[in-house]
Amino acid sequence: MAVGDVTIPSIKLPIKGTTEASRFLGATMRGASRAPHRQGSQTIMTGDEFKAVLRRLGRTQIGLAQEIGVSRRTVHLWAERGPPAYAIYLIRLIERYAVPTKHENSIERSLPDPAAALGSMLSVAASGGMRQEFISAVEHWLADNR
Repeated sequence: MAVGDVTIPSIKLPIKGTTEASRFLGATMRGASRAPHRQGSQTIMTGDEFKAVLRRLGRTQIGLAQEIGVSRRTVHLWAERGPPAYAIYLIRLIERYAVPTKHENSIERSLPDPAAALGSMLSVAASGGMRQEFISAVEHWLADNR
């Protein structure tokens, strides 16, 4: 399983971020309701609640905007007035499936065991008949970076 893949009981979904999640679920950012999510006359999530959820998820307003493909100003408005239904839905997906932030997806966190990662890459190279080429490339890289 790749870093960021989402597993739901026994179903593997290759979702690596909220943009992919929205595509997978058939949601679109353009055409979705822009009004804050309401139940009757009551907003489901206020701006303060939205900011608290972002803090709990370790995300910034700017980071979320980049992640889901909306403008920074849009997310700032959500922080003031409360987010629309589609944004609440995406935030709940992030929360439920522990979608990593870009920082968590960095090379340091995605390769906790370099030997296992290299072994896996060697297996792939060998299956394509390029075992020796892969080993040579790694040796060359090691020589250049000692």
